[in-house]
Amino acid sequence: MNDQRPIQETRQQALRQPCSALVALSMPWVFTQHHPLDASEFIREAERRGFDLDISTLRELYRHQLLVPFVAIDDRRVGEPIEVEGPEPERAGTRLMELRTARRSGKVQDLAAIPFRPRLPFERPQAPPHRWWNGLLYSWHQLLILPQLRAILAERRYRHRGGRRLATLPAADPYVINYASRFGTIAIVSTALEARYLPVLDPEWIHISNAEPDEWREYRARFDAAAVSDMLNYTAENAREDAELLLLRAHSLDPVGSSWSRLMRRAPRDSWMHLKDAALSAMDLRETAEILLLFYEDLVKYGKAEPLPDVMGWRAWHPLHERLSYRQDTLDQDLMRLGISPRPRVVLAVEGETEEVHVPKVWKALGYPEAPELIRH
Repeated sequence: MNDQRPIQETRQQALRQPCSALVALSMPWVFTQHHPLDASEFIREAERRGFDLDISTLRELYRHQLLVPFVAIDDRRVGEPIEVEGPEPERAGTRLMELRTARRSGKVQDLAAIPFRPRLPFERPQAPPHRWWNGLLYSWHQLLILPQLRAILAERRYRHRGGRRLATLPAADPYVINYASRFGTIAIVSTALEARYLPVLDPEWIHISNAEPDEWREYRARFDAAAVSDMLNYTAENAREDAELLLLRAHSLDPVGSSWSRLMRRAPRDSWMHLKDAALSAMDLRETAEILLLFYEDLVKYGKAEPLPDVMGWRAWHPLHERLSYRQDTLDQDLMRLGISPRPRVVLAVEGETEEVHVPKVWKALGYPEAPELIRH
């Protein structure tokens, strides 16, 4: 019997009619928190997550429609200028400035919306001009698909032509192609939403990049989640389904176990720079899921969805247990579960100075370790 799952999921995905990357670019503040990645930056970030990519592999992933660059900047006009409603912070890196200039002049192309371009220049020409780059930009949220491509990347082969080493990947299963398409939609939506939700992703911290707090507060006051949902053609139901998918993947991917994971999720995002490989990929998945769930919760306020279930205390595991904002226990309880709490597990009150002298000796005679986190006198 043929497996109908890829066909059914492809139909469901088609009904969603995901928005274009150009729609995301029309929103103010896009790429201000996570700057756009050029090909070399994307390769470096992939390496931090345990994936060995190169330019020719990126081209193969694009050819198979598994990882399509977020946008391509052309040297000629390829469409209408993209108008942005509302002010944006002036501070921006080089690639974001180039993207804004191309956006105003209609020189940005959504590669996912057009057929494969075989002559798209991923690699540097033989006689490159000074400071040449290929004009391709990726979103940080596109890194999420990499763990799903590990099996295909393992079958990568290389051939040599004209002095160049070129990667070749096998054809992907329809289910994988559909999965990649869904992750592409998640990347577009999350890129559009991150300026609103990324600064408040951690319950205990506010982190704003490339802008002043007052600027961001004004932007937040203008942000209309219901209008954005309509603009992106992305419903509250879509957001919850995608977020729970990402949290499920994070749970299965995280190599550190649930106890350490709960502790890691309490740390501010700046501390994630010390993570790598699957641990970092798991945090990426949780970060994007939290953006989608905060968006969902705003849509609840507009009457667009029912509130999320309260999973606090549930014995059965639920994807929402993986949220960055989920706090089942106190920090002290999480630390004590791992045996690293600075507080003693036992506080022994004795009557006087004689007991203070004898009790530690009795403790030592019984063979217990002299650990301040276990007992303190």
